[in-house]
Amino acid sequence: VIETKSVLRDAFWLIVVGMLWGFTNPLMKYGSQGITELPKQKNAILQTLYEFYFLFTRWKYVVPFAINMSGSVLFYWSLSSADISLVVPLTNSLTFLFTTLMSSLLGEESLNRCKKILIPLKTQGHSLGSSVFFLVCPSVSRVEWNKL
Repeated sequence: VIETKSVLRDAFWLIVVGMLWGFTNPLMKYGSQGITELPKQKNAILQTLYEFYFLFTRWKYVVPFAINMSGSVLFYWSLSSADISLVVPLTNSLTFLFTTLMSSLLGEESLNRCKKILIPLKTQGHSLGSSVFFLVCPSVSRVEWNKL
C-alpha cells in the first residue's frame, strides 16, 4: 500500500512538471517575440547582454520563465524518488502533449499527421521508430528531421 501511494505521488508530480513545462513553452515563445529584430551589437558578449535585457524586462516572458523554472526544480526533486527510466520519457511526452495543447489554444499552426509522429520520436531518440517514420511519412526529409 505504501509503495502504491509513492508511485501515485511520483506520477502526480511528473504530470505537474509536464504541465508546467508544456504550458509555459509557447508562452515564452510568445513573450520573446521581437528578439530577432534587435539591432546587432559589436561583439557577442554585448549582444547576449542586450538580449537578456530585452527578455527579462518583459513580463510576458519573465512570468512563464519563472513558472517553467519551478517545473525544473520540481523535476529534479522528483528524480530523488522516481525511477529515471520512467521519469524522462514520461515528462518529455507530457511536455510535448501540453505544449501542443497550449499552442493550439494560442492559435498557432496545428501539426500535420507526420509531424505529430516525428516530434515525439525525435524527443525520445528512437532510432527504430524514426526508420519506420520515414516509411510512413516520406514527405518529411532527413534534413527536416535533423533540424528538430
